[in-house]
Amino acid sequence: MSDDDLIDANLAAQFAIHDTTGDGLLTAADFQRHVDWATTALSLDERRSQALQDAYTAWWHQIRAGADTDADGAVTLPEYIASIRSGVNDRPEYFSVVDQVCRAIFQSVDTDDDGSISAAEFARYWTAVKIDPDTTRTAFDHLDTDGDGTVSWAEFLAGVHDFFTSTDPDAPGTWLAGRPPSV
Repeated sequence: MSDDDLIDANLAAQFAIHDTTGDGLLTAADFQRHVDWATTALSLDERRSQALQDAYTAWWHQIRAGADTDADGAVTLPEYIASIRSGVNDRPEYFSVVDQVCRAIFQSVDTDDDGSISAAEFARYWTAVKIDPDTTRTAFDHLDTDGDGTVSWAEFLAGVHDFFTSTDPDAPGTWLAGRPPSV
């Protein structure tokens, strides 16, 4: 497997997670469903719910601007992969929106506001957005790089950046959407 294949496989897995209808297209409605599921499952207060909404909306606009080449309001898997890869590789500011999404998710998941995410907190969010328990457990274990039983903001953010950029199947973030295909 080439380096590009690992990143593409991760992005394809992420696409499948966000394609809430399974129709092979990402739309604004798919991103809204993730916000709704998380808001309900985590009983988010208005501030956290709005932060998650704003972040997912910004991310959808970023993806659509780079991927929806036919302006039909939907993004296919090939469009998605090309857009993400272009954004990550060619535009240093691309990660500012990804980081906004990460921050909103982290703050939504850290329900006790202790600055870290426990395995139970992590599982509540991942389960809310329909990620299976085995993937959830494995992702958490890999993100917890210091082995203290929690995921800090630094570990979480580094893991997400790994997910989008790392060609190392052992990098913690490459496990966010499941077992990397080459492992």
